[in-house]
Amino acid sequence: MIKNDDKITSTQLASTLIIQMLGIASLSLPRDVATQGGSSGWTLVVLGALAAMVFSLVVTRLGRMFVNDTFVEYSKKIVGNFLGNVLSFMLVVYFIFFAAVQVRVFAEVLKMFLLYYTPLEIVIITMLLSSLYIVRHGIEPIARLNEIMLPVFVLTAILVLLPTLKDIDFTNLLPLMKVSPWPFAKGIIYTAFLFTGFEFMLFLVPFLKKPQESSRYTVYAIGIAGVLNLMLVILSTTVFGVKENTHLVWPVISLIKIISVPGFFVENLEGIMIGIWTLSVFTTLDTVLYIMSLGLSRVTGAREHSYIVLVLVPIIYIVAMSPADLVQTFAMFRAVSVYGAAALTVVVPLLLLLIARIRNMRGGNDVEEV
Repeated sequence: MIKNDDKITSTQLASTLIIQMLGIASLSLPRDVATQGGSSGWTLVVLGALAAMVFSLVVTRLGRMFVNDTFVEYSKKIVGNFLGNVLSFMLVVYFIFFAAVQVRVFAEVLKMFLLYYTPLEIVIITMLLSSLYIVRHGIEPIARLNEIMLPVFVLTAILVLLPTLKDIDFTNLLPLMKVSPWPFAKGIIYTAFLFTGFEFMLFLVPFLKKPQESSRYTVYAIGIAGVLNLMLVILSTTVFGVKENTHLVWPVISLIKIISVPGFFVENLEGIMIGIWTLSVFTTLDTVLYIMSLGLSRVTGAREHSYIVLVLVPIIYIVAMSPADLVQTFAMFRAVSVYGAAALTVVVPLLLLLIARIRNMRGGNDVEEV
C-alpha cells in the first residue's frame, strides 16, 4: 500500500517526465536526427514524439487497470509469479543500464567542458552518492524537486540560446523529405525511444493522487518535451547546417559556445548551461534510482527500498565504467535507449495488456481516463 504522504500530483509527474526527456539525449539529438534524416531530421522529432505518445498510452492503460499495483504486482497477476518476477527483474536490469549510461555520458560532458582534470571515476561516484539521500525518502520529494527545477531549466536554456537567433539560416532545412523511406522509418523509431521516460509509468501510477489523469499528463509531457527538443534541433540545424551537425559530438553545447554578447559580464555561458543541465540529470538519476530500488524491493519482498538502493549504486558504477571510451559509451546508449526500451517498455507492456484484455482482468480497481 502506498502511503498518502508519498503521493504526487499530475503536474509533478509531468515535470518528472519532461526533465528526463530533456536530459542527456537532447545534447546530441540534433546530430542523431541529422544523421538519420538529413535536412528533414526535424520531422523525425515530431513523428518520434507522436510514436512515443502512442507507446505511453499502452503503459498508462495497464497502470489504470491495476491502479494500486506497480509493474511487479500486476505482471504476476497477468502471467503468473515466476514469469512476472522474471520480467520485473529484466526491467530492473534495464533501468540499471539506463542509469549507468546516463551517468557515464554526462560525466564525459562535465569532464570535457568543465572538470578537465577531475578523474571520470570521481565525477561518477559523486553523482551517484549525491542522489542517495533524496532517493531514500521516496518519490514525493523527488517529484517536488523536478517541479521546481523544470521552469528554471527551461527558462535558462531559452535565455542562453536566444542570442543564436541572429545566426539562423532556414535554407539549411531544405530540401525537405529527400531521404529514403526505410532509413526515415528507422529514424522515427530511433527518435521515439529518445523520449524515454514514459516507461516510468510502469511504476509511478500507484503514486499518483489522480491516477485517472496518468495518460493525459504523460502525453502532455511528451508533447512539451517534443516541442522543446524540436526547437533545439531546428536551431542547431539552421545555425550549423546538416553536414556540420553530423560531425559535432554535442551540437547543443557547440551552439552555446559560439554565442558572443558584447558587454556581457559572463563569458563561459556553456558553464552556466551545463550546470543547469547537471541538476536535471541529477533529478533524473534520482527518479531512476528510486524506481529500480522500488522494483527490486517488490521482487525480493523486502520491506523497504531505502537499503536496496545502497546495493544498486556500486552496480551502476561498475556498468558505467565498463565502456572503454566515448564511442563504446554511445554504442551502449543506443543499445539501451532503443533496443532495450523497445523490448521491455513497449513489446512487454503491449503483450501484458493484450493478455489482461483476453482474460478480462481489471485488478478490481480499474479507473478510466478523465
